[in-house]
Amino acid sequence: MRMLAFLPLLLAACPSWTPLRQTAQCPEGYVPIDRARGEFDGRAISAGGVVIAIRTRKNEQEASTEFWTQVITKELTELQGYTVRSSKELHGGRAILFSAPQERMTSYYVALFVKSTFVITVEIAGPQAEVERDLPRLEAYIGTLKLS
Repeated sequence: MRMLAFLPLLLAACPSWTPLRQTAQCPEGYVPIDRARGEFDGRAISAGGVVIAIRTRKNEQEASTEFWTQVITKELTELQGYTVRSSKELHGGRAILFSAPQERMTSYYVALFVKSTFVITVEIAGPQAEVERDLPRLEAYIGTLKLS
């Protein structure tokens, strides 16, 4: 599962964000997993195969939420073949739900939070039915994260 391969070219990692490293930091029903060689600040998985991953990057360009929303949407739709299913405001950021290419019944969700000096993405991927079932709980969890 490829997760926003284009963004690391634009943004450098920021080591200060550390969620999802312990079970107590995970949403209910999720357990921490490896950090993928440092690509993510933290990752967790459910028994149903839904992965939640958090990344923080520098926003050296001081670009807006709208700019980063367009970058993510372009990367996933034009370059990776995903389809946008929905987009909405979420806890002061932007959330976009995608369907995977080739009708594999996989969903990919990105919640994007842009501050003047950093960008946080909360990425959720997994079987479409499982993601849809967990999404209200995961969006509530996202609301509990400290984004400053």
